[in-house]
Amino acid sequence: MRFWLGAILLGATSTAFADCQSTVEANVVLESARCAAVDVEDLVAKHVEATQPKTELEKTLARGPFEAYRGFLVSGTVAKADAKAVKKGATVKVFVPAATGTCELVKKGAFRGHIVAECCDGHLGVPCALGTSYIWKSSKR
Repeated sequence: MRFWLGAILLGATSTAFADCQSTVEANVVLESARCAAVDVEDLVAKHVEATQPKTELEKTLARGPFEAYRGFLVSGTVAKADAKAVKKGATVKVFVPAATGTCELVKKGAFRGHIVAECCDGHLGVPCALGTSYIWKSSKR
């Protein structure tokens, strides 16, 4: 049973990555930006509840992908973007990994940075479980 579950998950993840054709990169300015720490334990609890693992090994495996979610989630309205795929006036969320930044990136309600959109076609890779595909990479490209 565990073998098939792992094979199904691996196959679904491989297919999901194969379906993504383009990557969006942009330098953006978000207005009315808000920042909050990601509650990793809450993400794990929701996932574990949904997958209903039965053994300790299954529970540990269910938690695994979420350790990479330690960080912050910034949300705001796009004031400027140098890529057409990121629309001015749209509300977006950007994941900021804990190793690369903090909520101090939001200054006076504004957030500036270089962001990259990851493929979120049906897998749990960062930042897909947060309802966004954007990851902050640097203050400026």
